[in-house]
Amino acid sequence: MYKDLEQISSKSFVRSYKRNNILYVKISGKMDLVDNAQIANECAHIAKNDGPWIGIADLCEMTGFNSKGTDVWREVFGPITKNISSVYIATTSVTTRMVTQAWGLFVKKKINAFNTMPELVAEAKTHNLYLPEDIILLRTLPTRPNAR
Repeated sequence: MYKDLEQISSKSFVRSYKRNNILYVKISGKMDLVDNAQIANECAHIAKNDGPWIGIADLCEMTGFNSKGTDVWREVFGPITKNISSVYIATTSVTTRMVTQAWGLFVKKKINAFNTMPELVAEAKTHNLYLPEDIILLRTLPTRPNAR
């Protein structure tokens, strides 16, 4: 699953928790066009099977992105629109929130945005959203060896 993502230079990754139907994306560092394409394609690959999925994105450590990279997401809107039931993001960046909310319009989903992962986890618990232990405990998940 992570073979293609090993080429990503930032500490970003996609992880699926099939038991909970959670698609978890962590983006750290700057998201460039290559990284964006690989993350988008990995999300689409996971989301097209065994849905509905709940999308969770931790963008708190993202230091910027190339906005031209958002075009790649258009290719994956089909699986995301069909098989992701709800989306939760954590980010302190106003720009990222604005881009993500606009993205939500394309996929016809409400984007639930929070400033931190602890806030996201606390809110998820009040909605009976069953998160994997890795996310609840805010564990630092392993990143690829070539991560910056």
